[in-house]
Amino acid sequence: MITASQQSAAKSTKVIAMVLSVIMAGTAIAQIGIGANFSVLFLALFAMATGLAGFYLLGAYNLAGLWCLLYVLGHVGIALVVKTLYGQPVDSYLYAPLDSYLIEAISSFMMLLAIIFSLWTNVGKPIFSRTEDTGALMFLSWSCFLVGASVLLLLRIVAGKGLTSRGSYGAIAFLGSLAYMGIIARTAYLAITSHGRKFLDLTLFFMLVFTTILGILADGKEATAVPWLCFFSTIIFFTRKLPRRYATFLIVSGIFFTLLVAPLIHILRGLQLREASLTKEVDLMEYYLPLLLQPDRFSFFAARAESSNNYYHYFGSPKANVLLPRFTSVQQIDPVIAAADAGDKIDKNLALAAVEANLPKFLAPNKPTDTIADTILVREGYVPIYSKGNYPTLPFSGEMYAIFGWGGITAGVFGVFFIYLLVLKKVGWNLYCNIFSIFLFGSSLYHSNEQSMEDFVGHIIRVFPAYVLIIIGLMHVYHVFVRRALRAQESYARI
Repeated sequence: MITASQQSAAKSTKVIAMVLSVIMAGTAIAQIGIGANFSVLFLALFAMATGLAGFYLLGAYNLAGLWCLLYVLGHVGIALVVKTLYGQPVDSYLYAPLDSYLIEAISSFMMLLAIIFSLWTNVGKPIFSRTEDTGALMFLSWSCFLVGASVLLLLRIVAGKGLTSRGSYGAIAFLGSLAYMGIIARTAYLAITSHGRKFLDLTLFFMLVFTTILGILADGKEATAVPWLCFFSTIIFFTRKLPRRYATFLIVSGIFFTLLVAPLIHILRGLQLREASLTKEVDLMEYYLPLLLQPDRFSFFAARAESSNNYYHYFGSPKANVLLPRFTSVQQIDPVIAAADAGDKIDKNLALAAVEANLPKFLAPNKPTDTIADTILVREGYVPIYSKGNYPTLPFSGEMYAIFGWGGITAGVFGVFFIYLLVLKKVGWNLYCNIFSIFLFGSSLYHSNEQSMEDFVGHIIRVFPAYVLIIIGLMHVYHVFVRRALRAQESYARI
């Protein structure tokens, strides 16, 4: 029997796939009209088609399906649309347009194959599924938020003291994301107890504001936006809709974030506040914020931060902004692909750093403190050697091609994607009323297009297993101690 959630998921999947297909067809016609290279345009459309096929196979309520869709949109889809809106051929302002889009097309096709094989592979019963136990949701909301918020606050307090590098607090830094699980669990609790009529109370509002402030203090765009992404995602995946008032707020806040908050965060980064201690950062913000409230000063600092931000200008320097590069990853891999095509080979042992970086310190005492992206981009001269700690972005496909060439883009990409999808399937990739899958989507997978080799390996061998063990442990505590105590109180009250 087909359930209401399955019908809703199928309908949403068809609508999303149809709308995106129409948009891609329109951009293709426009690109032909403005003189785009036909081969590059075909590869871009092929990449989008394979991504949409993978999304359609899994559905809109599937964690891997959304990951697949966001991957191709973030690499190719948004780039194609924006280039069309700017009246630029899709192959313009790239060093190696044909190879860059060929790599995107092959990677997307390997992702589709990995999806098909993962559907055929039996991994047994998923660890997490639908959750509607209001007592458990209440317990998880408080326990996860207290742990996560404490870690986030700790990382801000110790910032500027040389203690927050990859080799220091990396073992607990990922626990900060548990604050988002607290937000998700609280939202789900409200949705269930109010029968879909109420999604926000003072406690949840405090959680959202607190994590947002810490995100701004950390000068992180994603740390600022993720709490709200988790909030809205929970509403959608628990009720199969987003009420009009929340949809309106989402649109308005998205515009506000794009026009003001994101540029402000880049300005604060440029003023070297990111690695300052919490007390020093507050003092500096008290000095700078009154200046930045002046429109002319804000525009000046924003333009300066924007112009010095990237070594790639796929849309032309005047048309770049602080958010667009995060969702057009083809431009991030293009310079590295051009260097690799020129014969600049990289030691294949560099790939081992992706594993070593995710091992505990006692197992790998000499684990690398620089990311693979940083090593490659510094080596090629795209990032200055003195810019340590900035962690530049180089997506997975660019790293695989730079290190392994075409073999990495085919067999390597397929292998990593396949294992990754099997892990998601085993954990539980159905998003409907599943707080853990929503947590993985909101905290980790929403920026799938930017994931590096270290991210994929880290999720598979460290982050996802650790989250699973933590949530299982908390649920065990709830069932053994908290629920037992509540039952004892109820029994005592009946006497």
